[in-house]
Amino acid sequence: MEPNVLNLPLRIQYNVITNLHPATLQALVDSLIGSETSTKKKAKIIHDWIASNVLYPIDYVNTNTYPSTDPYQVLATGRGECCGYTTLFYTMGKMAGLRVAGVTGAPKNDHIWNAVYDNNQWNEIDVTWDSGFVSGNTPTYIYATTYFYIPAAKLSTVVDHAYQANGTYNFDETLDFSQDSCGLDGVYDEHRP
Repeated sequence: MEPNVLNLPLRIQYNVITNLHPATLQALVDSLIGSETSTKKKAKIIHDWIASNVLYPIDYVNTNTYPSTDPYQVLATGRGECCGYTTLFYTMGKMAGLRVAGVTGAPKNDHIWNAVYDNNQWNEIDVTWDSGFVSGNTPTYIYATTYFYIPAAKLSTVVDHAYQANGTYNFDETLDFSQDSCGLDGVYDEHRP
């Protein structure tokens, strides 16, 4: 499946990269979303745009230094790791009027992804994993929707996104990326059977 990425005016793309400011990012979001009203479709448009325009830089993993997690820096560099993808989706989702959160809960890896609240449930989205994968030291950038809009109960059966030992995911609707990290302030638990 090909990503649903709209062709944007070059002016908007240039402004977003050269003028890192909420107003320019809002212009990007507005151009992407247009008149769309469906929560799921808005989330898909943002997911697709990020998955197609941000790369996970394998050289950061090899040197144990990571790119900025600030959404504006992720846009400027076109590079991000899971926290960068998450904060960018979170910021763009909020600008699109979505109820969006950062999610942690996988006990065996240090990973964060997003969720969008729609139809009385959290639907989880992992743009990082849908933008490609790393095998050994070789990045493979292949767009996917494997981790798009998955109910938490279903995602919990996937080994790499399994519940914490106490059977919870942590959802944070107030991601704080001001300290260049994905500090999950205001976390609450969503308990699962």
